[in-house]
Amino acid sequence: MRILAVGPHPDDIEWGMGGTLLKLASQGHQVCLVVLTRGEAGGDPDVRQDEMRAAAEQMAASINCGDYWRDTEVPYDKALIEYLELQVQDQVDELYLPWLEDTHQDHINTAKAGLAAGRYVKRVLYYETSTSLAFDPDVFVDITALTPAKAALLCCHASQLAKYTPTAHNIMTAMEATARYRGVQAGVDQAEGFKVHRFLRDV
Repeated sequence: MRILAVGPHPDDIEWGMGGTLLKLASQGHQVCLVVLTRGEAGGDPDVRQDEMRAAAEQMAASINCGDYWRDTEVPYDKALIEYLELQVQDQVDELYLPWLEDTHQDHINTAKAGLAAGRYVKRVLYYETSTSLAFDPDVFVDITALTPAKAALLCCHASQLAKYTPTAHNIMTAMEATARYRGVQAGVDQAEGFKVHRFLRDV
């Protein structure tokens, strides 16, 4: 399968579904990442671009990274939809987008544009980010064995590890807590959760 994951910023995809992508890549599927900005609102954009390339390499994923739109200014417009249409035109089997309900406008607009661009993709799912709201997964992936490898992906984003949210969690501790909570819901030790927009089963 050709798997396409779209993220507005460096580290969004890794935080939300890094374990799943590692598992898919290990099974021989083609994993492609599209990151729309260089994350300049969160640090040096050159550093952040290097970090996302390093993470993609660990996932054995191809990447179109950054420098398309400015961080915090990702629009929901024709230009973004047409850009994403170019990414999905080569027979994408599964498309992953950030969850529509979020406190960050870039996440919301990326998801909306991705839905329009992927209107003919047979499987479209949303992944969770650290700023998702009311995320109630339909599908879970067991990442228990891959949690250390997922942590290594986040370590590629070293410039972000020292930053803390108002609840005193950085991206690593928040990821670990979320993985355990989704694992409880799924009946495993640690998991990643996804919301389904559309899923055509091959039976």
